[in-house]
Amino acid sequence: MFAWDGDAPSEAPPERIADLCVLTGRLDGGGDLDRAPDAAIARWAEGASGRHRVRFASGATVEGHVERVVRRADGRVAYVEWVGARLTRPFGPALEYARYPMLAAGDVVTARAGATDPSRHAETAFSSKRVPAGDRGTGESRRLVVLYERAERAHRGGADAVAAAFPAIHATLRRDHPCEWLLRWNLLETLLKIGAEGDLARSLRAELERLEVGYDHRQPIASGLRYLARTAA
Repeated sequence: MFAWDGDAPSEAPPERIADLCVLTGRLDGGGDLDRAPDAAIARWAEGASGRHRVRFASGATVEGHVERVVRRADGRVAYVEWVGARLTRPFGPALEYARYPMLAAGDVVTARAGATDPSRHAETAFSSKRVPAGDRGTGESRRLVVLYERAERAHRGGADAVAAAFPAIHATLRRDHPCEWLLRWNLLETLLKIGAEGDLARSLRAELERLEVGYDHRQPIASGLRYLARTAA
């Protein structure tokens, strides 16, 4: 549920849309979507085709047919409803929606858990569970913790400690933990920071790329590798 100052628009989107992508930020040129007049939205039309296109400052674009503009009580845009919409984003694949309510979300300045409307969720009893729970880790998870601790000590010890410890840690990962990606990423980050871009770094990068595919792109491996590429440049 989306609301502005605690109030939802009088005309809510007609149905729940799975995996709705909410585009944030300003429009290309610096304007705010919620303050766009009808005349400005009409200029999104592309010739006589009946199709529209709008671009955000982030580089995201929406193409399709604008069916209506729903405004809040104060006249600002709540959302623009599109039919046959195609979204393109700077990162990630294009998305297509039969109907797409493009929310006037604006800039993201803060976030918090829970609904802004206190009546959204009924009162519930407090849980009797306490955290943190006792250690119930498996043998494999406990062995991984040991590897993480060894890697951290080597990292703190400098380049010589890394050169002495990381090959053995990597060998254990390959033998006992073929699906563990985060520790591999940590090792690679340390190697790149100290300028050790040799065989071990190349092996770690190749294994992470394979794990990105093996996890069906559901883990933040690719974004982590892009971050390392930027910081190492």
